[in-house]
Amino acid sequence: MPRFANGESGRKSQSDTIQKMKRQLATAISRHATLQHENQQLHQEHQLLQAVCGALDWLRQQTGQDEEIVNTAEELLLLQQVALEAVSSPTEAPTDAAMPQGTAPAACSSSTAQPAAAVQQHSGSLSGNGSCSAVSADGRPSSSSSALPAASQPSCCCAPTAAPADDAMLLFRRILSMPLTPNVDSISIAELQAVYVGFVKELSLASQLYEASALAGSSSGAEPQAWLQGQAPMERMEDTMCRFLQLLVSLFKVKRQGLVQQLYLTHLETGQLLQEPVQEHYTWVMPQLGLTPEQQQRIATGVRVFKRILTPSLLELRQLQLEDTATTPAAPAQQQQQQQQHSSAAPKTQGTGDALHSMGKTADSSAAAAACPSQAAAAAAAGSATSLAAAAAQGAAMSAEFAPLSAAHVAYRQRLDEQERRSARISVLLRKDFLHRICFCAYVYGCLSWPQQAKLHCLMWPYSPMVLITSETIAQMAPQGPPRRPRGRPRLHPRPE
Repeated sequence: MPRFANGESGRKSQSDTIQKMKRQLATAISRHATLQHENQQLHQEHQLLQAVCGALDWLRQQTGQDEEIVNTAEELLLLQQVALEAVSSPTEAPTDAAMPQGTAPAACSSSTAQPAAAVQQHSGSLSGNGSCSAVSADGRPSSSSSALPAASQPSCCCAPTAAPADDAMLLFRRILSMPLTPNVDSISIAELQAVYVGFVKELSLASQLYEASALAGSSSGAEPQAWLQGQAPMERMEDTMCRFLQLLVSLFKVKRQGLVQQLYLTHLETGQLLQEPVQEHYTWVMPQLGLTPEQQQRIATGVRVFKRILTPSLLELRQLQLEDTATTPAAPAQQQQQQQQHSSAAPKTQGTGDALHSMGKTADSSAAAAACPSQAAAAAAAGSATSLAAAAAQGAAMSAEFAPLSAAHVAYRQRLDEQERRSARISVLLRKDFLHRICFCAYVYGCLSWPQQAKLHCLMWPYSPMVLITSETIAQMAPQGPPRRPRGRPRLHPRPE
């Protein structure tokens, strides 16, 4: 009995030890998976930051700007680190950043060959019709878009993305290489809405042709890749999307980004200006784009990176605007105070002059009353001394009167210099914010294929998709955390019977 009891207690302690070690092993495996997932995220963020720095450096080389003026010390250090990493990795393929100035990517030759004036033609021919043939008024697909069976409609995820994963800013360089859209500095919001309606119509037609050709190719079994069958419609979608992005960038370049924001918040059928975007519409549209987990992960990485890029500039811009608002009301009050001091100083100065004039008359009368020449000479000397003393007193009085005005003027000039410094810094921050937002917009669209971009704009009707809300909605769809391991452990050998 004691030996049996000892054996039972030994087996129990061994079982407890095994269970404890299993729990420790499971914790270590979970920790390893979490660290591996975080390492993968950091690697993706590093690659994206490197691509953004390379794109901005390419833009600086194209525009010929001085990097010491455009970039801060931290940004210059980051650019130097990126350059060193590019030199230390000679196996990488050369990008378009190494091209000579004036050389655009080869992929944009088909888009730049199209006349940019075609954008303005839509404002006259499409302004009378504000409907879309592919979707209905409530944003749901119409009968024309759902003519194909739901099970047989081809997926957009089989098409390549606009920018590959190893060159995330390809679309940014392509759009920035295109010229400004003509007459963009005088376009109105009504014309912009009409032009966008034309874009959506072109995208809807090209999307229908692409799906029909892909469906025909898949039903015949001639080609396993459906996007090869719809090459011509895809080129049409590509050209239309590039012209749309070119229009947005042109509006930002001429500092008319307010029209873009107004377009995002406008119901294009009723013309009603909304207070905020309809989040439910974005939530309904994004799952229908057919995004792969890799695309979702790329967009989620972009949201994290660009939020960290945009936040410091926005905080500094807000602080400068608050300082400007706090100091601006003091200027009119100071000017009013200076005017009051000027008006009060004028009568005092006039009274001092009258007193000195009366003193001069008294001295002259006393000098005339003197009969002797010696007395006249003495009186003249006394009169000159009195005049000098009176002039000195007058100068001292005037200096005392205008001393506050001089100090106020100096303070006013200092405030003007400070406002000019803040205005110059605000201008630099706005330009940086513009470039960062263009980078973010090009990156998000580059993560999508051309059919997915066309489908996004068609399904978002009667609204224009806002890039920030689109990316945040997709980021919420992305898988969070490390992938789950299957429960249990596969056996290497079958259990003996």
